[in-house]
Amino acid sequence: KERPMVFRFWNKEDKKMSIPFEMEELLEAASELGKSGVLNLNPDKVIKMQFTGMWGDYDGKQVPLFEGDVIQRFCDNPKCPLMHKGVLEFDNVGCSYEIHQEGDLLCTVLVGDYGKFLGLTKLGNFYENPELMV
Repeated sequence: KERPMVFRFWNKEDKKMSIPFEMEELLEAASELGKSGVLNLNPDKVIKMQFTGMWGDYDGKQVPLFEGDVIQRFCDNPKCPLMHKGVLEFDNVGCSYEIHQEGDLLCTVLVGDYGKFLGLTKLGNFYENPELMV
């Protein structure tokens, strides 16, 4: 099963999250707007977050997990804490997703089958809910 290319964007100035866009929708919007400047994806103004292909529990419902989501995961490894809570981030070197807290790696989330429910709980996202990381 191929993972859909879906993104959302955090507007740094307005402090608002966009609705998720599939890649095709984003490319269509960009070509329609041309050089009008309305669609501004400047990294100084927006933060891009991609759908991870993973799903998590949020208030009893399965929801898609994006980069920047604050998640918790119960760990079955006896060498680590029972629960990890942190921000979901992509690791370009290891081609995997990781849970980070204050910049420190807590654990790696291996993704074998996209769309699989991996026992992750979404608490919110870092940009709309920074208090979750306190």
